[in-house]
Amino acid sequence: MRRWGLRRVAVGAAVLALLAAGCSGNRSAQHKPAASAGQLSAGGQGQGATTTVASTPGTAVPAGAPAAAVAARGPSGRGGAPAGSGPNVAGTHQSTSGGFSYTAANLFAPDQDRIGITDTSLSLCIHAPLIFGPIFQDSASDFQVYWHWLNDHGGIYGRKVNMTFTDDQYTPQGGVQAAQQCQQSNPFLMAAGVGFDTVPAVRQWAEQNKLLYLASFATENGLYNLSYSFEIPPSVEHFGEVAGNYVGAKYPGKVGVVWRNSPNWQGGRDHFEAAVKAHGSKVVADIPVQENQGDYTSAILNLETAGAQTVLAWMNVVEFTQFEKQAAAQGYHPRWVTAAFNLVTDTLGHDIDGSSGPAAVGLWVTPEFHLGDTTSPWSGEERAMEAVYAQYDSGHKVTDTDWQVWLAFKQLGQLLNDCGKDCTRNKLAGMFIGGYKAQLAPLCPVDFSRGQGKLGSFAMNVSEAINRNGSVGWNQVATCAETF
Repeated sequence: MRRWGLRRVAVGAAVLALLAAGCSGNRSAQHKPAASAGQLSAGGQGQGATTTVASTPGTAVPAGAPAAAVAARGPSGRGGAPAGSGPNVAGTHQSTSGGFSYTAANLFAPDQDRIGITDTSLSLCIHAPLIFGPIFQDSASDFQVYWHWLNDHGGIYGRKVNMTFTDDQYTPQGGVQAAQQCQQSNPFLMAAGVGFDTVPAVRQWAEQNKLLYLASFATENGLYNLSYSFEIPPSVEHFGEVAGNYVGAKYPGKVGVVWRNSPNWQGGRDHFEAAVKAHGSKVVADIPVQENQGDYTSAILNLETAGAQTVLAWMNVVEFTQFEKQAAAQGYHPRWVTAAFNLVTDTLGHDIDGSSGPAAVGLWVTPEFHLGDTTSPWSGEERAMEAVYAQYDSGHKVTDTDWQVWLAFKQLGQLLNDCGKDCTRNKLAGMFIGGYKAQLAPLCPVDFSRGQGKLGSFAMNVSEAINRNGSVGWNQVATCAETF
């Protein structure tokens, strides 16, 4: 039975496509025997995943990595994962394992094309906000369950996946510092946890430093001019558009918007307002607020005075819970529109389930999750995940955050498998640029041909708050939808 030294971390406020993690001390995690997990792909026997939380530049070598990986120096002289070798594939015709034909990109020189990938290992890095760690009941070892299982069943073409997490502090400046720390580990690619203000800054840094970057949920503004960044989840603009289409079709009337006063959030607000107006509704209040403003008394009074019946709360879910509690204390109970995280329903409870006003509307890219689900079309995948957690992480209560991470990592695994055994950075970038498409239930379809080779997803799942036998949660009412 193997053991890995893990620094305990807790999840950030939201996990889209990939995860956010937070630090709260040290813990050694004991690995448990492998379990069967239904639809998960399996290959030759691998080893357990490892997690490193990098706190200072130059120290982010994955814990427990093979001695050769620890000792290796990258082409730039930094310590980190070694680079594999192979022919120059830039500009060559390629096909994925599923038969999709594309041309490999010409972004990386041969000595940079296989950094972080060898015959036996694959090194990845994720920057994510640690600031919200105490709010969620998860840790790095909880999030690594999928990789533990996959590595024990062959990894990615026999390669052990080593994950490194860096703290971006949920700020643009912190994001750049975290990206620099990621770079020290010489990863095959860098991915992002959520951070609407963080990701655009890191995209610019990745462009300047020529690092392959799978960005998270962010604005489209500026994305299409970049060569090294690609975004699998929908943009903030598509969130706003889908939310506006739903509200306009289902709940026409007077609409308000309270939104983070930032150009990185504004696209969601703009597209929401355009969509509700196109359906004949009237935007009666448009109220910008500052990050962590704290006191929303005036904003709430303005919404109520304007007669807003439905309000898009375009702020992170932690801020929204504070905002709603203040609104409830002022006797204001509109139909809220927010992100469909269980943190919202767990915290606000009957305030938003229809008991005190209209039930809240929630949107997200993953289907809603609640323990004990046996009836949804995705309940089989939930049970498969729960079975693996029971063997690899017994005693942990699975959360919707684990569900989001599970699906995001499974999607990343599919992407790397589709790239093929001889995957390189140029091949992966070429897949996106060439219009890569994928369908991995229960996630919404990916179609980079629609997103100009830069953006992969467009649809959202829509839920409404519900009282489920005394427990408030989300009830999904539309799946992978854009119009209603």
